Amino acid sequence: MAVNSNDSCSCIKREDQAFDIVINTYDCKAIVITDLTNWMEGDGYIIQNKHKVTVTLPSKSKVDINIIPNSTTKIYSKDLVGTECLPDGIYCFTTDSCGYSYSRSKAVVCTLRCKLNNFISKTEDLVEATRLSNLIDLIEIETEMGNEINAKDLFIIATKELDKHSCTCTCM
Repeated sequence: MAVNSNDSCSCIKREDQAFDIVINTYDCKAIVITDLTNWMEGDGYIIQNKHKVTVTLPSKSKVDINIIPNSTTKIYSKDLVGTECLPDGIYCFTTDSCGYSYSRSKAVVCTLRCKLNNFISKTEDLVEATRLSNLIDLIEIETEMGNEINAKDLFIIATKELDKHSCTCTCM
């Protein structure tokens, strides 16, 4: 299965959902990446024990990380962005495999969700709480659908709306 050899090749199958990774945040202090990629096997293809992925951060700087194919990898915020907590924004994960480039984007909304929870805890306005929750959900959906410009605009709106309600939050 996983072999550590520089002579072997591991390629992602050229099909829909080829580079298939699930990206979650862990306590706003780490990103957890589960690799569900369709890797080619047999005929000289050997799945490596690590695979390089470039992460474009919300600041537009890039960081190379290694993920474990067909497994879960936890990347701490300190290693990714140099801070204790993940900044909100759109993260783009790209990789190259056998001459093809693949990418996935993920909206990290830890601070917005924390601010929303703060708002919910001190309001009785369930309509406004639901509206703000839906707005944050829409940021994630727009990012997943590849509409990053819309997602960035929604980030600005959600942040202003939550700040208007004096919702603050810091990662601990």
